Amino acid sequence: HIDSVAFGEITVDGKTHYSDVVLYWNGRLDYRPKSHALSIGEFAEVSKGADAVVVGTGLEGGIRIQGRVVDLAENQKIKLVIGKTDDVKDVFNGLVKEGKKVVAILQTTL
Repeated sequence: HIDSVAFGEITVDGKTHYSDVVLYWNGRLDYRPKSHALSIGEFAEVSKGADAVVVGTGLEGGIRIQGRVVDLAENQKIKLVIGKTDDVKDVFNGLVKEGKKVVAILQTTL
């Protein structure tokens, strides 16, 4: 469960992390290398087995998403939600609550 997002930090299940993260429906959390882009390779890796992927593009929407990411999501029938990180945290929480296999790729800076 994503509790809150602030510049450079995200609180998940009561624990604050000072990094960009990839969060999975089963509670797994991985730190994401600092990058202001989402590549097709990263998306393909983290979306394996997912029903949906939520991409938090930062507090001001600064992350760039390669166009092929959208194509891959459509081809694999993965629901893709893209928005500012603070706006999409509730989407992730809601999909997890519904029992969906959802992954969140979250940028915590700009």
